[in-house]
Amino acid sequence: MRVIPTAPLFARRFAALLVASTSLLALSGCESLVRRTREAESITLAPNNFQVSVNASVRIVGTAFDRDGNSIGTATIRYSSTNNAVATVTGDGLVIGVSPGQTIIAGEANGARGEATVTVVPEIPDNIQIQPSPVTLRRGNVRQLTATPRNAAGTPITGLSVTWQSSNSAIASVSPSGEVTALAPGSVVITATANQISGSAQVTVTEIPIGSISLSPLTRGIQVNEEFVPELTLRDTAGNVLGSLGRPINWTSNSTITASVNSAGVVRGLRAGTARITAASPDNPAVNGSMDVTVSERVVQTVVISPRTGFLRLAVPRQLSAQLLDSLGQTVAGRVVTWTSLTPTIASINSNGRATGIALGTARFTASVDNAVDTVQFTVTRIPVGDITLSPSQTSVIQGKTVTLTAVVRDSVGEEVTDRTITWQTSNATVATVISGVVTGVSTGSASITATTESRSDASSVTVLQVPVDSIALANIGDANVTINAAAPGNNRQVQLELLDADGSTVLNRNLVITSTSPSVANASWTQSTRILTVTATTGTTGGTTTIRVRALGQSGNPEGKTTSIVVTVNPPVSP
Repeated sequence: MRVIPTAPLFARRFAALLVASTSLLALSGCESLVRRTREAESITLAPNNFQVSVNASVRIVGTAFDRDGNSIGTATIRYSSTNNAVATVTGDGLVIGVSPGQTIIAGEANGARGEATVTVVPEIPDNIQIQPSPVTLRRGNVRQLTATPRNAAGTPITGLSVTWQSSNSAIASVSPSGEVTALAPGSVVITATANQISGSAQVTVTEIPIGSISLSPLTRGIQVNEEFVPELTLRDTAGNVLGSLGRPINWTSNSTITASVNSAGVVRGLRAGTARITAASPDNPAVNGSMDVTVSERVVQTVVISPRTGFLRLAVPRQLSAQLLDSLGQTVAGRVVTWTSLTPTIASINSNGRATGIALGTARFTASVDNAVDTVQFTVTRIPVGDITLSPSQTSVIQGKTVTLTAVVRDSVGEEVTDRTITWQTSNATVATVISGVVTGVSTGSASITATTESRSDASSVTVLQVPVDSIALANIGDANVTINAAAPGNNRQVQLELLDADGSTVLNRNLVITSTSPSVANASWTQSTRILTVTATTGTTGGTTTIRVRALGQSGNPEGKTTSIVVTVNPPVSP
């Protein structure tokens, strides 16, 4: 017999079943809505434009976003390369360089796709080996060197451009292909460089051996203190003439009290007699050549002082000279002249014939050698100033810096004098000051600088310029990146700028030239008094990135100093 539930019990069970069914339907509808709204609508890859070398790798990260711009952490992104011969990519986003070139790395999920550009550059070498090394060459020889770049595993790297350099091209030069030419004795380092990695080889250049040495003439007569250089001829073992420039030769005299010879082959007569001069190879003294020198005494018969008359300016040195002549009227060189002042209270003269007026009056000097004497007379006087000239006549100086003016004073006969007092004066000390010809810029403007001596004057026009701006620093942000929300209250960002000169000091009261690479995204304005740059999202923008570039304007209105860039990212408006 079937039991029929009572009406209240049946009603309760039916209500419970109805609630359960409704809940299941509601849950099923929500799950369907979640699946529909969480599908990927776009994918971004980071980095999206990068560089990797051959056999190196860079990991990229793909992020999927739904149609509301929310990231989907559970999305599975599939990676691929459009050219696996240039670069490959693993399933987890590891990009590996294969060969130089450029390709696209794509990330896909639910039909959405994002791309990144990768540039593959040649592999960076770990070291460069040069063969052969070390190398020894004789002067004039040529040798080809080979440079092999290798990676850390020691494998040669092909396709790299190698540049060659010599540490001293006067000893050995190297061609762009690595061919070394020996030029002069010595040692150099030849360096090969590829991708800023270098290798080196030691090259030693030796001389061609000397086979024979001859001197010309075979005999020579000279006087005491007279000098000459014998003609030196070097030949190799085959009889070919060798260049003597820069080649060491051992020079000797067998009678150093009669004639001397220095390391350059200069022979000098010292006293009457004969001497043999020999030139020998340092590497083989048996290879040598010689000549005979006869030295005779010279007697000075006449001394002639020059100049013979004229004025000697007070406290201004004047150089006198003496010509020495022998009995035949020929000049005698190398003799010591004795100079004497016969009026030491009026003028003095040193051992080199430099005379100086001490007091106004008449000065007399003598020059003597052996028994020959000459006397001259000069009037010591002060010659008045004829003119004074300032140079440059026009110049400029930066505010706070200095510029030096040069004053040339000439006497009435046109001779430059340096014993006169010069008075310096500025027409406007608030613009520029002057001390002993050193002008200091005080403030922008122009001033006339005057130099005066003995009623003679000359002036130079000096323009003081603003301190130029060298760079612009961002004072209140950590880097050059700014983010702004579009269409939001206060959709701007204020950046404190510091205008700096080359010494790092702050420069005030300057205008800026401001540009935006994408004015439709954001622009900027400058408040000079507060040094605030206000970056503002452009009305109606949908977001994006732009670069704000700022540069100072100089006194003439032209840009000066370095350009500072700020990357501005404007977030798109949030949908209601």
